[in-house]
Amino acid sequence: MKEYSTVIGMDLGDKQHHFCVLNSEGAIEQEGRVTCSKESLQRTFGAYESALVAIATGTHSKWVCRELEELGHTVLVANVRKVRAIYSNERKCDELDAQMLARIARLDPKLLYSITHRGEKAQADLNIIRSRDSLVVARTKLINHVRGVIKSHGERVGTASAESFHKARARCCPRRFAPPFSPYWRPSKG
Repeated sequence: MKEYSTVIGMDLGDKQHHFCVLNSEGAIEQEGRVTCSKESLQRTFGAYESALVAIATGTHSKWVCRELEELGHTVLVANVRKVRAIYSNERKCDELDAQMLARIARLDPKLLYSITHRGEKAQADLNIIRSRDSLVVARTKLINHVRGVIKSHGERVGTASAESFHKARARCCPRRFAPPFSPYWRPSKG
């Protein structure tokens, strides 16, 4: 692996990221926080020329990795579950995690057990699959709930596909229990 004069460790957070910049001798050159936005990353890390950046896997790691690579940096996405020095640190805090990522990347990047994120197209396809799965699970829970409520009043909804369930429910549901299952029902105020 090539030698880097600047190594940056960054602990990604939901609103802000903590970072630690090490110079070629391993001394801390700069520490700080950057807000969780593309503009802040460009403003802060655009000032460095082809640095080695270590970040941890997480919600923001995909887009942060892409942004930093577009700025010309080499990015290592650490699998923190395998980096004991980070996940089991007794003095755990974001600043120390950023510093630890930088120091490990500087000494031996292999110790980060770096992962490679899926490409944007593959991630977009996976998002569609996961979204559809969530909708199917929610629909199944709703259908099972309606079946259970109707069954608790001595009635049964016959066999019906998810697409035609509303028709089967309308045929068997006693009128006094039907309102909450209507798509237009709103609870009364008061």
